[in-house]
Amino acid sequence: MDGSDKLPALVIGKAKNPHAFKHAKTLPVCYRSNKKAWMTSTLFEEWLKKLDRQMVTQKRKIAMVVDNCPAHPKVEGLKAIELIFLPPNTTSILQPCDQGIIKSFKQIYRKLMVRSYLLHVEEQIKGRRKDEVYTVNVLDALYRIMEAWSNVKQQCIANCFRHAGFVKEPEESETIESDIVPVNQEGDSLDTDNYDNLFSRLNDLIPLSATSQAYLAIDNDLAASEVLTTEDIVNSVVERDVDNEEEGEEDEEEMPPPPPTVADAREAIKTLRLFIQSQSNAEDELNQIANLQDYVEKVSVTKCRQTSITNFFKKM
Repeated sequence: MDGSDKLPALVIGKAKNPHAFKHAKTLPVCYRSNKKAWMTSTLFEEWLKKLDRQMVTQKRKIAMVVDNCPAHPKVEGLKAIELIFLPPNTTSILQPCDQGIIKSFKQIYRKLMVRSYLLHVEEQIKGRRKDEVYTVNVLDALYRIMEAWSNVKQQCIANCFRHAGFVKEPEESETIESDIVPVNQEGDSLDTDNYDNLFSRLNDLIPLSATSQAYLAIDNDLAASEVLTTEDIVNSVVERDVDNEEEGEEDEEEMPPPPPTVADAREAIKTLRLFIQSQSNAEDELNQIANLQDYVEKVSVTKCRQTSITNFFKKM
């Protein structure tokens, strides 16, 4: 509730093994799949029990506030998590995520997507890129989701919990309205790097069919969780074992190219460092480059085969 501890995002897609995952041994978020890309009671229970084991290992006990969505059932046997369910029809008032956390996350995610598309179009106009269609695969989206969630500000989360009535002391709830959910929660360091401005620039280059606010709310009415009938429950039990064996739906993405070699990665880091050191106030970014270089060189050393003395002799 103070925004200091964020769990990794859980993303649910339709394809069990998207083509974009072919060479990915590590994903930026937790990814699961089913035919409708829905949160289901089965997925919720799986996720919750895994989190419970983590909390036990860390010797922590937590309370988790959950709305009464059908996909959020009571889960028995939890050792470190206490589930607290909100009363029916109170989610919009009492659920902290609905007070602005989700909106902030979506706005940052949309900004990242618009900015990427804008740069693609501008490079085409300048002749630096071939006339190709801008595409985003599942893996690209997962990285954007991770980046957007990491950029939701701690203060935004704390404000939203407080607005929903989560306070340690009664007097803490006395706050001015403007401090509850800031209008612009992106916290951009540059005035030009905000969602509305980026969308406007893109719209000037490529006339878009929607407004910036319409794009922001494009999936507000999208069904994201199950509403089970008795028949659905029976079918889910019968088909569960079958679904676990299936590969899931195939996506229409092209197969990704093979991953770059370690040598390619080392050269890329050199290029990236040259770019960053030419920018002002980029000390933190240079430190991150140093960490990346350290990681790549460790991988490089690990992949190098130890030379044996027999390698220096030729068979006669």
